[in-house]
Amino acid sequence: MEVSDDLWHFVCDDETQEWTWKRLSPAGEELAVSAYAFASLRVCIADAEQAGFDPSTTAVRRLRASELGASAHPHGERRRRPRDSSRRWLRLSKH
Repeated sequence: MEVSDDLWHFVCDDETQEWTWKRLSPAGEELAVSAYAFASLRVCIADAEQAGFDPSTTAVRRLRASELGASAHPHGERRRRPRDSSRRWLRLSKH
């Protein structure tokens, strides 16, 4: 099995409790982000798998948006919907 050095973060918005994912290079460069926010972590992970996430070779790293300094989604809808494109992420380095 090939193990990727890329980091996958699964981020829960503190206010809406919606999940998004993002993929970072080992240097902290953002490689990909989810196009949608999800009401459950399970569905968010399934979407990330479609983008190349492999849960058998990569640990699921769960974070709260407040840990990243990200702003909450302004929308109240909890169904699958496009992410707020103005949302900014802080770059994280590999620990």
